[in-house]
Amino acid sequence: GESLCRAELPEKSAFVFGNEEFGFSFDPADHPEVRTLAIPQFGQVQSLNVSVAASVVMYEYVRRRQAP
Repeated sequence: GESLCRAELPEKSAFVFGNEEFGFSFDPADHPEVRTLAIPQFGQVQSLNVSVAASVVMYEYVRRRQAP
């Protein structure tokens, strides 16, 4: 997916997180309006616990909306 660092995050956004093992409970191909995002990581491991991933995405979403 598109890097979270570069992705546009509209004010009206909804974020859906899939299970690490099983993914989504729906087929994303059935919903072309759903975009996938990737959280950039360093090192060998390229996986985050879903609660950590949700925290990172929510932090970035709020950070972009704070006054300078």
